[in-house]
Amino acid sequence: FSALATDVKGEGKALAERIGDPKTRRQVARIISWNIQAFGANVTPEREAAYRDIIGHMLSETRSARILSFQEIANGTGAAKVEAMLPGDPDRWRGSFTNTDGAMDNGFFAEKSVGMGCERPLFANRDEGGRWRRDREKMMHTPRAAHMRVGGFDFTLLTIHLTFGGANRQGTAKELSTLLDWVHRYLATPGADPDLIITGDFNLPTRKGRTDERGPSMEDVIGSHPLGQTRPGTPLPAWGLVTLVDAPTSRNATGTAHNYDHVVMTGDAYNEEYANGSAGVIPPEYINSVERKHGVRVSDHYPISVGFYTEGAGNDGRAIGADGDSACRALMAMAPLKFN
Repeated sequence: FSALATDVKGEGKALAERIGDPKTRRQVARIISWNIQAFGANVTPEREAAYRDIIGHMLSETRSARILSFQEIANGTGAAKVEAMLPGDPDRWRGSFTNTDGAMDNGFFAEKSVGMGCERPLFANRDEGGRWRRDREKMMHTPRAAHMRVGGFDFTLLTIHLTFGGANRQGTAKELSTLLDWVHRYLATPGADPDLIITGDFNLPTRKGRTDERGPSMEDVIGSHPLGQTRPGTPLPAWGLVTLVDAPTSRNATGTAHNYDHVVMTGDAYNEEYANGSAGVIPPEYINSVERKHGVRVSDHYPISVGFYTEGAGNDGRAIGADGDSACRALMAMAPLKFN
């Protein structure tokens, strides 16, 4: 999967060759993001077997995927099923998931060698009985955040699933604006990590990837927010945001449909640690073949992947090193985690 089916800048093949050559190999850690479509207690044995094949292939020891960012985990049973599918020794992986009153929660699964801390849901509160409840006025599907470190690269990671806001996508755009407000406040908090990455199902296309003219694109919404107001022709600022992956990722009965799944990151991460050309859709051919083998479709989305350098010099020529030592405190201070 190191050679991506769709490459944002047309550099995927060259990147794969650089990573594959032992003489020039650099340490690259991949994040895989996937909407796994209502994965819970009612998953059929055939679908579960197909997932097990696909996840095992994506996470084999010869590949560089270290973190899974999954959307539409239905409940704690679904999260436990995902953990049980992860290859290798049971001690190799750790899950991060909170079951809310919704049926489409988001979670992380990371190798234990990945430093993962301060995991928390966003736009949700714990009631007096201890149950996590969504703030549905802000976000229908509760995002999840965590601070992570791989090698010398540390970052704050969000996994999100924006609501499908109807034909004109206005509800979706509203949720994205709410999320951007949160990101803006977080980045302005003393100690926040400037390397922030958002992965997931945005239910909005990029301007280049859109297949119809209904509603706004990712760039339209981000461009109207202070975080996205970068003058054309100027370098991406540290707090600026870039959206990657322009290819179709959602699926219908006849094939791929819309460009909904993306990786969004701050300029600090993009300008320094992002492995150029690495973001894209994981080639669907293998997934399609597994589905034919088991006679079932695993999901109505294809997974996407993105890679980051974790050691040596960054894209800016400076040594990659941790710059978010206080990020956990900043992340946990963002909002109350229980009703007052």
